[in-house]
Amino acid sequence: MALSSYTDKSGKSYNYHEIFKSASNNFIILSPDNVAFRVDPIKLQASSSVFRDMCLVCNPESNDHLNIGSESRALYLYLSAVHDGSVKLEADQWDISKEAISLCREFDTPKAALRMLKAIRPISLFSAQHAYELFELAAEYEDVLTAFKIIYSLASSAATEDLKM
Repeated sequence: MALSSYTDKSGKSYNYHEIFKSASNNFIILSPDNVAFRVDPIKLQASSSVFRDMCLVCNPESNDHLNIGSESRALYLYLSAVHDGSVKLEADQWDISKEAISLCREFDTPKAALRMLKAIRPISLFSAQHAYELFELAAEYEDVLTAFKIIYSLASSAATEDLKM
C-alpha cells in the first residue's frame, strides 16, 4: 500500500515522494520543501554508521521522522544511491548532485557516493566548468577511475582545442 501524505506532530503536512512512499518502510525523512520519504531503516543502518547510531537512540518503528535540510531532489538522489544503487544524474543537476554527494559525507555513506560518482557518465556530463570540484569529490572517496576519466576528458578537450588553432 502506498500513501500520499504525512503529517507531523505539529500538524504540518508533507507529500510523499512518488518513489519513497511504501507503507512497509517506517522511517520518515522530511525535506524543507515539504516532501516526505518513507525509507527502510535497515538499509539506512546497513549503509551508514550515523544512521545506525541514530536508530539506536530513537526507535525507527515509532514512525518518528528526521528533518534533513536538503531539498527533495538531492534527497531523492542520495536515498536512491543508498537504497538500491540506481542513480540517474542529469547535466542540469550539478548543484543537486553535489548536494546529494555531500549528504554521503554527512551521513557516512561512502558507497552511495561512489555509486553517484560512477553515475557521472559520460564524464563530461557536468562540463569542464565543474571538473575541479568533481575531481576533488573523486579524490575524497578514493575513486581513481573517475579521477582518471576527468583528467583524460580534460586532456582530450585541450588537445582538440589545440588542433583547431
